[in-house]
Amino acid sequence: MTAAEGKLWKTLRSGSPFVAFNVLAGLLHYLFQVLASQRLTSAEFSDLNSWFAHIALFFVVGGVLQYAANFFPSPRHRLRTAILGINALSFALTVLWPYSPEGQTVLRALMILTGCSLFGWLMGQLQIRMLFNALTISNLLVALTKLTLIYTPISGPTELDRFTFALFACYLPALWYASVAAWKSHDQFAEGRKKMWSLELWSAPVVLSAAAAIIPQMDLVLMSWLQPPVVFQEFARASLFYKGIYFFIFIFAQWLLPFQIRKHESGLVKASLALAAAAVFGSAALTGAAPWIVRWLLHWDQTPSLWLIFASCLNMSLLTWAFLLIQESCAQGRTRLAAVALAILAAEGGIQIALGLDALYYLGLAIGAQAAIVFILSGNAALKTRIAVNISR
Repeated sequence: MTAAEGKLWKTLRSGSPFVAFNVLAGLLHYLFQVLASQRLTSAEFSDLNSWFAHIALFFVVGGVLQYAANFFPSPRHRLRTAILGINALSFALTVLWPYSPEGQTVLRALMILTGCSLFGWLMGQLQIRMLFNALTISNLLVALTKLTLIYTPISGPTELDRFTFALFACYLPALWYASVAAWKSHDQFAEGRKKMWSLELWSAPVVLSAAAAIIPQMDLVLMSWLQPPVVFQEFARASLFYKGIYFFIFIFAQWLLPFQIRKHESGLVKASLALAAAAVFGSAALTGAAPWIVRWLLHWDQTPSLWLIFASCLNMSLLTWAFLLIQESCAQGRTRLAAVALAILAAEGGIQIALGLDALYYLGLAIGAQAAIVFILSGNAALKTRIAVNISR
């Protein structure tokens, strides 16, 4: 094992508790969906999910605010003022909720979006301060509160009211806990008021938030447009295998970001060969386990094409690797390079739409494009590292 690979492995291992507990939080969120499907009628369940899916399109606002908090950490006195303001506004929204028009309305959607976006900013302030225990507990509190609220009468008289209110108020206990943790923080940051108005610096959280929103959904959206219903249904089932890859890596990326911003070496670039091997062998392992997973866990009638599973998993492995490199580029001030990577993804999408390839040819082109993005980002970072070393000599 090389020194770079050892450093990367040490980094992965030190972040594993954060990843493990956040995976637990993710499973609790999934349980909420299962309970909703069981306790609501089919019409209520589909309406609730459609309403919330449209809200989720605007969660990119919360993503920008959370990433902005990492790039523009507030000094203690401003952070405490913001904490008071966020809690006051959240309390006001909670008081107003019962008096708002009933059902899945635009006003209630805006109330959810406002509360979650402000909470995202506070979570970013914890993130850059490396308060990972507070981050983890906050994420678990959100999931546990969401489940608890569907059983409490204060959430509303009907099942649908309770599930709707749970989507709104799930962040409140976590907000209070995170507020106390941030208030007690002794980390000092410079004022940075001029930086806050720098369009160039704001481009980093915007690019990073866009990457986080686009990358996990890109293939599903394009394949739904380009493939016949039968093929897309098979791909949608195959996507369940690759979603796990992105889910784990995205949680790890949240843990890694403050280290990257604070100029700690992550080892991502130097361990490129190890990561490439992990992408291939990990995809092959998931493919090999697929029939067993389908039979004993998912209980599907048949297993999707193994080639489809392997190609989609390899593609997502490269995409998540690209996301980590985009994040590192943004953290280290190479936002234009990260934007170029996103532009390549956009160009790939346009080419796919123009060509309308079959599923496996689609994935072949996608894997080639993702490999090019990884090569460009890794090669540029490695070149800058060599230049910096030569200058220091």
